[in-house]
Amino acid sequence: MGGKLQFWKVAIRPGRPFVFGRCKEKFLFGLPGNPVSALVTFLLLARPALARWQGAAEVRLPTHSGLSTEPLTNRGSGDIS
Repeated sequence: MGGKLQFWKVAIRPGRPFVFGRCKEKFLFGLPGNPVSALVTFLLLARPALARWQGAAEVRLPTHSGLSTEPLTNRGSGDIS
């Protein structure tokens, strides 16, 4: 198609195989195939870029604080690997 690859592979997990490039006057975002990785890379990389290009002054995701009504417990083994 004649596009130009700007970069690929970002140092985040999940989401490492992210691709960014240009084809003619269009920007291209290539998201990973894993659904969680695709969501992470979209929220961290593609969404802020798209919002900024649309003129948004604030591109961070909104945050909301909350209060847990019950104590949090880990019933698993604690091994994350």
